[in-house]
Amino acid sequence: MGETSSLPAGRNRIAGRFLRNAYWCFFIAILLAIIVYQATWRRRLDLRPTLAVATPAYAQVNVTIRTGEYRMQALLEDLAAQSHVEIVTLWLPPNDETVLKRDTKVSLESHTCSLEDMLNELAAATKLVVDYEDARIVAGNGKLVHSANRCTIVTYPVGDLLMISDPVASGGTREERMNSIGDLIRSEVAPEEWRDNGGIIASIAKLDDKLVITATPAMHRKIVGIFRAIRER
Repeated sequence: MGETSSLPAGRNRIAGRFLRNAYWCFFIAILLAIIVYQATWRRRLDLRPTLAVATPAYAQVNVTIRTGEYRMQALLEDLAAQSHVEIVTLWLPPNDETVLKRDTKVSLESHTCSLEDMLNELAAATKLVVDYEDARIVAGNGKLVHSANRCTIVTYPVGDLLMISDPVASGGTREERMNSIGDLIRSEVAPEEWRDNGGIIASIAKLDDKLVITATPAMHRKIVGIFRAIRER
């Protein structure tokens, strides 16, 4: 009789140990999942600063401005003369209602800084749009600087990026990895210009293990920098 009554108690103890072990296994699995998730996002966030593409060296030359009021076209011509950098200007017709025109006036205080910093000041003050190309700068009204007729089509092989283990190209299939790379480019390079983001000039198409990208020369330069940064990690 005693042996018979001890059997349920033994089963209960076994069941209890099993439930405790299952609980701890579940808890450890959740903890490991959180650690992996945080590590993955930390790697993704750490990668972001490396994606920034440096402005060409020619834009680091110093220029000097004296206190006064300048017309935009004349100011850009003066900056080009001081820096010995070609600055191509694109303006809409004078009768256009756009805010920024070739004769838009801007007031500046006397100071010396790099050409890049000066153009950034003008962009902040007047909505001047600036594209840095390999050997020249294109500046002016955004509608023209980012116009579709300045776009070129470049095919980028990305097959090697589909083979590496990287949070940027994460995904269960090659198609998902291709989509992740495209999303990264659209988020890091002039996001407002991509057709998938509501823009009108830039686009990305997939062709086997290649990305066929339509974009301005300045955007292509940044895209090349992103691919280089990913491959060098």
